Amino acid sequence: MPSVAFAGELPVYRLYNKWSGEHLYTTNVDEYRYLPTIGWRGEGEAWVSPTEGDPVYRLYNPYSGDHHYTKDSSEYQYLQTLGWRGEGPIFCSLQGEGVPVYRLYNPWLTCGTHLFSTSESEYDNLGAIGWQQEGLAFFAIRAGSGEGAISETDPTPSNPNPGNGGSTNSGTNSDTVDPNTYTVYVTASGKRYHRQSCPSTSGKRTRSMTLAEAVRRNYTPCKDCKPPSM
Repeated sequence: MPSVAFAGELPVYRLYNKWSGEHLYTTNVDEYRYLPTIGWRGEGEAWVSPTEGDPVYRLYNPYSGDHHYTKDSSEYQYLQTLGWRGEGPIFCSLQGEGVPVYRLYNPWLTCGTHLFSTSESEYDNLGAIGWQQEGLAFFAIRAGSGEGAISETDPTPSNPNPGNGGSTNSGTNSDTVDPNTYTVYVTASGKRYHRQSCPSTSGKRTRSMTLAEAVRRNYTPCKDCKPPSM
């Protein structure tokens, strides 16, 4: 992990979830260390924020699993009226100019819809392939060093294509996860549970629950996204 920052500075870490396409930003070192154990990839220090300044709020959407970040208190309050959960301020933006943190939006995604970056090249490259460039989100003290990267723990089967024609011996997915913490998604009328990024739930309203709860409610794993089973 990176060394402790000087007083008045707070590293913001970035993680990536390849199953949902979401990037998560956190200043909580414990959260940053834990999430790679359940499949996220820790991408290191994204930028360094001040400990004082304009608060930047984090929200969570329980229907899509997405997170959003804004220093606009009106946007923060409005999204909560639509069902987002306000998680409060998690870091600050400099009052005045600093290193720009840019915001992009992908209209084709249901999760991971926004990306925040200090990299102008990342901002330009994503804009060129269809992301909407939403300009300056807030100011950092400096761009991140990238230190502290953590590899994800891949929850996919270790041998997804065995020699028996591509199926496992039991015919079920052999992901190793904790059913009491692993999150799956269900639709209002469906009888199966899904991974967050399952194409069969695209455009449908879903709600989340743990794998253990889904099994208790007699949901069965989706045949398309092949989520973990108990």
